[in-house]
Amino acid sequence: MEHIILKLKLIGFSAAETTALASMCKLSQARLHISGNHSMVGYQIAENDAASEAANSILIVNANEPEAVARAQDILSVTNKIPTIFIGKTEIATTSDRQFALQGGSIGSLLKTLLGLLDRLAERYIVSKKTCLVVDDSALARTQMQIILSEHRRLDTEFAEDAEAAIMLTKSKTFDIIFLDVMMPGMDGYQACKLIKTEPLAKNTVVVMLTSKNSPFDRLHGASVGCNKYLTKPVTADQIQEVLQNYGII
Repeated sequence: MEHIILKLKLIGFSAAETTALASMCKLSQARLHISGNHSMVGYQIAENDAASEAANSILIVNANEPEAVARAQDILSVTNKIPTIFIGKTEIATTSDRQFALQGGSIGSLLKTLLGLLDRLAERYIVSKKTCLVVDDSALARTQMQIILSEHRRLDTEFAEDAEAAIMLTKSKTFDIIFLDVMMPGMDGYQACKLIKTEPLAKNTVVVMLTSKNSPFDRLHGASVGCNKYLTKPVTADQIQEVLQNYGII
């Protein structure tokens, strides 16, 4: 099974605490190579401090530092899909099912508990595969998207040739993200997006509209029917990766 190294973005910890957490990360990586150990996840401290890098990380926040908590909330206001662990000496209130709290003394005394929690978060939110649907009547466009998305091994992708087929799929299956062409025969992408967003299984699905049209009116139209992002064709692999990262898909 593929081994995965996940980044931990630390906020508000001292140099000594960071060193202790780095030691935990080294232990997590070492266990990947132990015969008979079924763990497939290791961790390392994220060196890049940019907030944009957090979308592909697990946040660990020193809840005893108000500035650290405020900074974490700024990051989470952009996307609430980032798994986050608040560590503090007193009881900590969390605001989503992806936020967790560890209460206790020193970081050193919590490392074993923290590593176990990280493994559970990784399995639940990151290592498990995400689902993607590409809707486009062009066989060439579907092939291009298949090539781009196949680079992401933890992403299961399905394809639909028209809006009607896509809507039927969303009635029976939950997708984390849908890439939806606008100009299609029959029902167009705007109509499809509006209907998809009414499906109970798609209420939290990210919908990215793909089109050659780029006027302010077209973007406004897309927003009015519930699309989350609007990309102008032809799209690049870098653009797709940025979208997948920003919405916590990869």
